[in-house]
Amino acid sequence: MIKELRRAVVIFARAPDVGKVKTRLASELGEREALDIYVRLAETTVGVVASLSGCDRVIAYTPTDSDVRMRDWLGAGFTYEAQCDGDLGARMAHAFDRRFEKNAERVMLIGTDAPGIDSRILEEGFVALGHNDVVFGPALDGGYYAIGLRSPQRILFENISWSAKDTLFRSMVAAQRSGLSVHLLPQLTDIDTAQDWWRWLSTRDNSG
Repeated sequence: MIKELRRAVVIFARAPDVGKVKTRLASELGEREALDIYVRLAETTVGVVASLSGCDRVIAYTPTDSDVRMRDWLGAGFTYEAQCDGDLGARMAHAFDRRFEKNAERVMLIGTDAPGIDSRILEEGFVALGHNDVVFGPALDGGYYAIGLRSPQRILFENISWSAKDTLFRSMVAAQRSGLSVHLLPQLTDIDTAQDWWRWLSTRDNSG
C-alpha cells in the first residue's frame, strides 16, 4: 500500500483591524478602503486553500490575541495558530518548524497578497517538492508570495531584507550556497500599492 504524503498549507494572515493592514495601500487610498481590499484578498486566498484536499490547512495569525476573531471571520476547516514574535523570517521559520514537528512532509507557506494564486499553483508546489528542496513563488515586486519546503531550512530566513526588491534574489542565493535545489512557480502580482491593485483588477477584467 502506497503511503499518502502528509502535506500542509500555512496562510500568514493578520486580524482585520483598521489602520493595521495594507499600510502602503492605506497611505494612498485611506485606511478603510485598504481594510476592505485586505479582507477581499484574504478571503480569496482562504477560499483557494479550502478547496484543496489531502492536506492540513493552517492559518497562522497575528496579533497573538486574535484567535476567536480569526475563527469567527475565516471559519472552520483550518487549524488556527498564533505567529511567534520576531521579524517575518523568524515567524516563517517557526511556522515551518511547527508543521514538520507535526510530521508534515511537504509544506507550502503563503501570504494573502497574491490574488492570482490558485489550487493548481499550490499543487505544482507540492509536486515540485518531490524532487526539489525549496519552492518559491516569485512576485513581480522582487519578493515571493509562496515558499515551500520538505524539511526545515532556517538558513533561508536569516539575514534577509524582507519586503525589498531583492528579497527573492537573496533567498535564492542563500539556497544555492546551502546546496538546496529550487523550483520556481509562476510569477504573480503582489498587492502592495494602489497601482498594483488597479493593475490586477484591469488584468482580471480583461481576462474575464
